[in-house]
Amino acid sequence: MVAFTVAVFGQPKIENAKLETRAVNGSLDASFRTIVAMQVESAWIGYSVPQIPGERSMCGTVSLEGAREFVMLYRVTAGQVEKIRTYAIDCTFDAGSLPLHWLTGVDGSQSALLLSTFIPAAIPPAIPPQASSDRKGVEWQLANSALSAIARHQDGAPALIDLARRPLVSPQMKQEAVRWLGRSKDPRATKFFEEILAAR
Repeated sequence: MVAFTVAVFGQPKIENAKLETRAVNGSLDASFRTIVAMQVESAWIGYSVPQIPGERSMCGTVSLEGAREFVMLYRVTAGQVEKIRTYAIDCTFDAGSLPLHWLTGVDGSQSALLLSTFIPAAIPPAIPPQASSDRKGVEWQLANSALSAIARHQDGAPALIDLARRPLVSPQMKQEAVRWLGRSKDPRATKFFEEILAAR
């Protein structure tokens, strides 16, 4: 168990965690799935990636010009991801004595692609509150969290465009992907809309 404070760029302050740091060699998806499959008890998986310019900090030291990176965190239990969260890099994280697997060298585009795998082919239009513990309710929550996290990525536009074009993605998720693209300043998002207008 460690009370851990780090000044290294790209890693936030982490306290009260069973911390394990490992470098990603090759595919982020493969490294991520390996940790998830091995995790029987509850744990967190985290890493930092570049974010879109101008994003403001929500805690800790406020970056007036916007921090270059943000933190991705996944809560894992019994070999499955149950929560996806994004935070400012300058926050202090208390892991509640749980293991935290911190990944280094994560590529932002690979992170966006990993997140897109949490958006299933079909999502029910509405999940009643009493069904929140049901797996479909969890999938709905994960899908929404994943989509907003992709939008925060500096290199998230290609993944959003892919979701907007993917035939098996639900209309709700397509609309959300297009909405996030509409807020993006990425030239690839602009080209996407130009192609749509030209096809009409």
